[in-house]
Parts: sequence; structure tokens; C-alpha cells
Amino acid sequence: MARGAIVVRVRGQEGAALVVALAAASLVAATVLLLAVIVGSRRDTAAYDRRGMVLSELADGVIAETLAELADHPSFAGVTERRFGAGTIRSEVGIATSGMVVVTGVAAVNGWRCVIVVDVLMDGGPQVVRMTRRFLPPQPGAADASVVDEWPGRRGRRPRAGR
Repeated sequence: MARGAIVVRVRGQEGAALVVALAAASLVAATVLLLAVIVGSRRDTAAYDRRGMVLSELADGVIAETLAELADHPSFAGVTERRFGAGTIRSEVGIATSGMVVVTGVAAVNGWRCVIVVDVLMDGGPQVVRMTRRFLPPQPGAADASVVDEWPGRRGRRPRAGR
């Protein structure tokens, strides 16, 4: 300020500029935080979708392989666990009733699993009657236990004899 300048204060206006500046800064901070949450949520959703697609493709593949083997060899017991692509796959064939088998296919990637259970009518070659798909998250501290044993409705079904 220049020497001899006169500063005039209007009564009642002492802190108004500071309050307006703080309100504007708070709005900007809230907007930036909201954008960060939205971007993070979309990134998580994209990763979840990508993981789901990979698991579905692997599980569908092991089911297709098992059904093809059943068409050639009706006593086929399933695909033994092996590495495939980004994860592991396996399947098991169990007898449900006379002429009906249950095929369970499991794909696992980084602890996440996709389990597909297919009821298959074997009269005249394998025909899919019903199919269910389930995604299972990693279980903390647990080894990759047999998902076939965890699947509801599997009790009482005996595995088929191997060829």
C-alpha cells in the first residue's frame, strides 16, 4: 500500500470474502472427490466384468470338452485339473438317474472360480437339459478346495467310474 492511503472498511463485511472462498474450495474438493469415486468404481466394474468373462470362457470350454468326450465315450469321468490359459480347469461327471448325468465344470483364476453344473440326458447322445452358473470369490486363508464338494445339491450323487 502506498503511504498515506486510506483503508475503508464497510461494517459487517469483515469475513464475507473468506467465507465465500472457503465455500467455493469445499465445492471444488467435493466435485473432485466425487469424480475420483466414479472413476474408481468404473475401473473396478471393468475388472470384475473382465474376470467374469475369462472365467466363463474357461468354464464353458471345459464343459464343451467334457460333453464332446461324453459323446464319444459315455463312461467318461471328466477332465482332470490342468492349467489352461490364465487359470485352471477341471470337470467331473456324476450319475444323477438312469440315462441322466450331471457334469460339473470348474474354472479358477487368481482364486476366483466359476462353477457350471449341467444336467445332461444321455439318450441318443448328450443333450443339455439344464445349466446353472455360479461365481465364487476367493476364500481367505483356504487352499483351493474342491468346489464340486461345495456345490449345493451334489450330495448323494456318486462319481462315474473312470475309463
